[in-house]
Amino acid sequence: MLQHYIDRWFDDLTRYMRHLSLDELFLGMNTSMYFTFAKFEILDSFICKDNRLLRNLSFRDAVRTSMRQLTRDKISSLINTAEDAFLNTMFVTTEDSIVDNAENEYEWFGIVIPDDLLQQYIEQYFNRMTNTNWMVPIMYKNRTFQTVKGRTALRTYMKQLTKVKIASLIQNAVDVFFHTMFVMADEDIKEYSENRYECFGIVFPYDLLNQYIQRWFEHLTNASYVEDVIDKNRLFVNVSFRCTLRNYMRQLPTEKIASIIQTSKDNFFNRMFVMTEDDIIDNTENLYKCFGIVIP
Repeated sequence: MLQHYIDRWFDDLTRYMRHLSLDELFLGMNTSMYFTFAKFEILDSFICKDNRLLRNLSFRDAVRTSMRQLTRDKISSLINTAEDAFLNTMFVTTEDSIVDNAENEYEWFGIVIPDDLLQQYIEQYFNRMTNTNWMVPIMYKNRTFQTVKGRTALRTYMKQLTKVKIASLIQNAVDVFFHTMFVMADEDIKEYSENRYECFGIVFPYDLLNQYIQRWFEHLTNASYVEDVIDKNRLFVNVSFRCTLRNYMRQLPTEKIASIIQTSKDNFFNRMFVMTEDDIIDNTENLYKCFGIVIP
């Protein structure tokens, strides 16, 4: 009967919170971490605080044994179908990542990804990351990417993306991915960073830069806070990108400027128009002052 109980508990875990769509609650990068924290707190609650048996070491051992005995086909199915929080927290690349009595209860358990399924995991994770706003900010919670093996696998996958795929991502990826996962050069991808997403990045071809800027600029004109959109974009550390963006703004036709004056959000309206080029200052503490639209 114990195995029967564990099977039910594990099945519930893979589906837990699927009915909740925190992505719909996403309000911007400033608030996303709150919802992320809430989601993982609820997952922890499901794993341990609401289940008395998990306070028993023998039961926890039995659960870990059950996870170790999952077949390759079952693991493959879970990678494709399990809820996002499960995908982030319950897959690992090594047994060493499973630690009983760790501070985070979900780290008491884990499914070791077989080497021949790691590529499938990376593809599934990447697909969800491009389509769900909350996935990028919580990369630091992903146990697979806490190991060199996992980080290397994701970096390799990103490097092998085709130009057609990159163009599609520029056009269609969710806003958080769009702002954080594109870079100008390999040097912008860090081996270690407090922000886990900075350990990864897509270096897009230079001839797609204008496509990127067009989407970014449209987003900027409709943003509630110009500073947030600029400060949280990794590309702004690159001088070439800043120069290209300034040139794009200089070349805006009069009709486009007139439209922006009429339709842009208040924050853009107050921050991004200037009288002369001299009002555009490079290397200032306030990044938005490095750019501006000169009113004709």
